[in-house]
Amino acid sequence: MKFHGPPRDLKFYDEARNPIGNLQDIFTSFVREMEKTEVMSQRMTRLFDVPTFIRTSSRLLRYLKIKRLSSHVTLTPREPIEIFAQLSTIVSFVLKNLNDNTERVLDVDTCMSAKISREPRVD
Repeated sequence: MKFHGPPRDLKFYDEARNPIGNLQDIFTSFVREMEKTEVMSQRMTRLFDVPTFIRTSSRLLRYLKIKRLSSHVTLTPREPIEIFAQLSTIVSFVLKNLNDNTERVLDVDTCMSAKISREPRVD
């Protein structure tokens, strides 16, 4: 059986048909494990110890019980992207102390750089 769409859209349900997670959660745990062991490509398998279901589009079979999920996961390293932006001093950050209601205004420097790090891509 094939499913199309983003991994977060494939949801898992318990016996009472309550949502308990999605495929993105499982891929994220796979990726974290691979990062710890510095493995870039491998087959990952998840066994479901408790009854777990996925919803189908069929009217005859609304939910399918799954026992195992297996996928080949490949990580593609990416360099961080550096963005240099010119910001005027009209941008300020206001910090408000909720205990004594005092405020502190911080102006942003006229030149600010930001690094955007991306999560490893799952192919």
